[in-house]
Amino acid sequence: MSHPAGHVKASLPEGLFTELKPSGAFAEELKVAGWDPTNPKLSYPDHVFDACLKVAARHCHPRLGETAAMTELGRAFTRGFRRTAVGKVALAVLPALSPALLVDYLPKVVRLTASTMTFEVVGKGERERVVEVGTPDITPLPDFMAGAVAEASQHIKVEVAGRRPRGYTLKLSW
Repeated sequence: MSHPAGHVKASLPEGLFTELKPSGAFAEELKVAGWDPTNPKLSYPDHVFDACLKVAARHCHPRLGETAAMTELGRAFTRGFRRTAVGKVALAVLPALSPALLVDYLPKVVRLTASTMTFEVVGKGERERVVEVGTPDITPLPDFMAGAVAEASQHIKVEVAGRRPRGYTLKLSW
């Protein structure tokens, strides 16, 4: 089933909130923002996920700045996604991949969370890759993605090397 433009697949909030386990006021604020674990959807409007990230940052990382909070939420997403049905299958191969092969595999994983995102390797060095991430109809989340990728492989350092209205550039090195 295709997902409408401007939407993220359910695996994105499911992975994040599997790890964060919201309750009390945190869970209530997420429901107001549009995510209710008792009434899951196949996809969520981008603005709902963006609002949920802001709620999560306030509750989980109130002392961090926005960049650091989003990076930590990206890390939490990967940890939680590993425990979802989709994530167990998609990430099972990661420990066997070299950093270079992991970068080549990432577009497949990205499509499981946001089908319209693009993830293109535009620069290759012996121990680094430069990746252009396109987000044509969803909010760019470079710090979230940097945290998610760094958590996926403890051997890769991820740096946000550029930001633009509908995408960003990541530099991955090892």
